[in-house]
This record gives sequence, structure tokens and C-alpha cells, in this order.
Amino acid sequence: MQKANDPAIVRIHRAVDPRWPDGTPVLIALRPIDESDNQIVADLFPGMADALVLLRRRRDLRIAATDQDNADVAESTKGSLAGATVAQIAAERRNLRFVLLDGVAPSLGAYLDGSYPYGKPLYLVVPARPGAEAMTIARFIASPSARPHLAALGLVAGVR
Repeated sequence: MQKANDPAIVRIHRAVDPRWPDGTPVLIALRPIDESDNQIVADLFPGMADALVLLRRRRDLRIAATDQDNADVAESTKGSLAGATVAQIAAERRNLRFVLLDGVAPSLGAYLDGSYPYGKPLYLVVPARPGAEAMTIARFIASPSARPHLAALGLVAGVR
């Protein structure tokens, strides 16, 4: 059931026959039920968890197993709507456009100034006893010299 106070992104996910302004059906790319992105969007958008349950009843939607499959589905499906990160779209040079949320396009600047509060944490994980190569990568990612490279992908580093 649609709720007037649901965010617009949730309303489109809940809609029985969602359409883009030109009348094209909105075909949402789903992720496997146990994929972590489902929980991330459910945490970001109140009502999204229930909307995802409803979407799984639709037979016209495709399930994309990986981030790359998800972007492939989005690129190859007219009217697609898929969740993806700025980092993935930039790094893979995908032919996709972002939908504005609350009138704001996703970007690192908008995230940092708080006007686009929807972020996804990414972690670089190394073994308890990392090898030399892993430590070289980890040190670089945490270094000031990596910041422009990360920023070009819409990422900001934080070290824990």
C-alpha cells in the first residue's frame, strides 16, 4: 500500500505499474534476496524493505547477482532503474545516468556537504597477517596521495 509520506524512491518501488514521465515502464533491477545492498537501501529509505518484498512478486523484473550484472541489466533494459554507486559507474565507465533524489544528484561534493545523505560504506579488508602487496595497497589507500584518485570515483577514505 502506498503511503503519502514515503520517499519518492520508495513510492516508485511500491507502485503497481510504475512509469517514467514519457510513459515507459520502470523496470527495477533486483538483487538476490540475501545481498547486502538490500539492507543498505532499507536502512537509507524508510519503507523500502516492504517495497522490496512487494517487488519480488513481479514477474517482469530481473535479478542481478553481482554489481556488474546489475549495471549490465540497467544498461541493456529500456526503462531500467537500478541501485549503483557513483564509484562503480565511474570506474566501469558505464553508460548510465543517475536519478535525482530529493532534487539532488549523487556526487562526492553533495555527500560531503550533506545535501545528498545517501552513502554506502566500502571496506578494504586484509588478513590479520597481510602480505607485503596487501600492505602496500592498504597504505596507499590510506595515504593523502590516494585522495584525488578516490575522489574521482566519488569516494572518501576513512581509516579505522
